[in-house]
Amino acid sequence: MVTSAKARRSLISNLASDVKEGKIPVKTNQELASVRKKDLQTSSPIPKEPLVQEQVTSGESIPNEDKVIHVKPSKIKPWQFKDRVDAEYGDLRELADSIKNNGQLVPVIVRTSEDPDFDFELIAGGRRLRAITEYLDIDISCVVRELSDIEAAKVQKVENDDREDLSNYSKAVNYKQMLDAHIYESASKLAASLDIPRQTFSDLMGYTKIPQDVIDAIQAVGNMKCISVRMSTVMQKLCNDPDKGPEYTQAIVELAPRIAKGTIQANALKNIIASTSRTKPQKTVVKGEYGSAFSIRHDSNGIPTFSILKDGRNLLTTEEITQVLTEAFDRKYSEMSKVD
Repeated sequence: MVTSAKARRSLISNLASDVKEGKIPVKTNQELASVRKKDLQTSSPIPKEPLVQEQVTSGESIPNEDKVIHVKPSKIKPWQFKDRVDAEYGDLRELADSIKNNGQLVPVIVRTSEDPDFDFELIAGGRRLRAITEYLDIDISCVVRELSDIEAAKVQKVENDDREDLSNYSKAVNYKQMLDAHIYESASKLAASLDIPRQTFSDLMGYTKIPQDVIDAIQAVGNMKCISVRMSTVMQKLCNDPDKGPEYTQAIVELAPRIAKGTIQANALKNIIASTSRTKPQKTVVKGEYGSAFSIRHDSNGIPTFSILKDGRNLLTTEEITQVLTEAFDRKYSEMSKVD
């Protein structure tokens, strides 16, 4: 129970007053030592209740209670709604070494499997299972629970809340898989069942709208843990732009190494994409029998710029070029005036 500092001070003051008035008997240190010695001589030690660890062979039925059993990893299949994408399993060798040196401190959570090729289905503890499977020739410690899919999702969510190494993207992919499989009737019911605030759930699901090309590019140099909710929102808006979505997507793919390293933040990404995606000036070179006389370049606003090229400068002086252009403008103006 959490109490305020003021309440604690009041409680201490009242206790002190009761002791002073003799309402609460107080023993001296010598009396306390005598009592402790007597207790140790007359009382039996209270045994601790360790988790029961039993060796289980294939095909044995497991009671529905939290007890630790030892199972061959090959007899466990991952749940189809696993909560971690492959790119986020981290350093499994390091985890395997820790298990080898210190033991498996935390058992995985499984339920009985309906697949005849497996005894159990993994609900939580994917990294531990994979580390032991790939690097250690030992059985894995498990806690067996009989869970429905919705109950399994809740167990998985509780374990996720204690982790810092699971990305929002992994969670989003996991929830989308459940929705696609109709484990929940709707997104709102999934969020309510897992106690996820509506806005938080909406932000998470935004990760699933980022194109796979962008995801692959980021995971090639890092993982999606570096992508904040704000960055995810910016990415999905740029990549799904109705006019320039493919162009913006390609630009983000090229920037993936910098994004993964955290050197580009969300607002900066918008500015970079905007500056690199502007329409490039179009250049037209006017040629004749004499060579390339001049070029015309239109900027992003369509405004032309004339440049006299080397061949043109060899044929005409600046004064002659000015005269030709002036005569052309005068002639055009005269024609427009006659029309009016």
